Amino acid sequence: MYIAVHNIPSGETKDVVVAYVRKAVACAFHIGQAKDLRHRHHGSWFALRGMLSSALVMLAVIKSGGMVDYLVDWADIIEDVIRNLRYWQGESSDLAMGIEILQRLRGQMHAK
Repeated sequence: MYIAVHNIPSGETKDVVVAYVRKAVACAFHIGQAKDLRHRHHGSWFALRGMLSSALVMLAVIKSGGMVDYLVDWADIIEDVIRNLRYWQGESSDLAMGIEILQRLRGQMHAK
């Protein structure tokens, strides 16, 4: 993802990078579209951080431009992640920071 976001390759290298980016985005979409997390269990903490990480991956790919062209409903998925984090933010202060970061990045993406 770092290469895709910071240094869009060209030629044969681009094809390889785009293939891996598509796999990463597909995984991020799957995690981001997870059902609402309202039940506390042993994996809640990890699931929430996975959702946050996935949302950041999606935003990075969108911001890089041109790497993936099928992220049409990205804003809805980001909003779902924010809603899940907001539900649990009282439990962990770093989730509130994650919400703030996602909202700021989402706002920058809509401003373009």
